[in-house]
This record gives sequence, C-alpha cells and structure tokens, in this order.
Amino acid sequence: MKSAEGGNLTGRNFRGEKALGIPSFTIRLTRANPHRENSTAWRAGRLVAAMEGCSVPSIIAALTALERETTPKGVSDSGRWLTHFAGLESLASGKRIEPWIEVLYAGDVVRSRAAYRVLLRGKK
Repeated sequence: MKSAEGGNLTGRNFRGEKALGIPSFTIRLTRANPHRENSTAWRAGRLVAAMEGCSVPSIIAALTALERETTPKGVSDSGRWLTHFAGLESLASGKRIEPWIEVLYAGDVVRSRAAYRVLLRGKK
C-alpha cells in the first residue's frame, strides 16, 4: 500500500529508508500570510508557512534564529509568533484578529494560549 508521498505505509520511504514521523505538535496553514510584505511579521510568517508540518519546537528554533539575525532588539519570546498567527493572543486580549494558522496537538486544534504554553513546556 502506497502513501501520497510515494512511500509505503510500513514506515519506510520509497528508498527503503526509515520514514520520519509526523510530529504530534505542529501547525497547519488555513489561509495566506496576511501581513504587510517585508514587515517583520510577514518574514516570520513566511518562515512559519515554509515549516508547516514541522514540530513546534523546531519552528520556534527557526523563528529565534530569524529574530537574532533581523531584529535590533534581539530575541523575544519566539513562540509567541505562533500564538499571534493562530489568533490565540487576540482571543486572550479580546481583540478579534483573524487567524491564518492552526496549532495542532495530536491532530486537534489548540484553542487557548494557556493550553499552548502547557504543551510547549512539555515538549522542551
């Protein structure tokens, strides 16, 4: 039986190598990056979009590198980009910013910033 990627469902890819697992804590895009082109948020969003399906800790590591290289004030809480893009920051503050990603854990959408933080602490 073949998967959509050309590998088989036995945990091996088409070259017979062990296939990488799908992370249980990841993100999924729901629409295009809405941020103003060339802004810091747009650049962070492009990175997040490129890493769709990767583990959240890996995405945060990439965002940390981006902040270290591109922002004069240095690294802040890089994990907050994901809660911002997922609308969890605006939900907590009462603002209604339209999310454009979903943070997933075991296939379920993470619905609160508090739940995201608990999951993140468990994955480090």
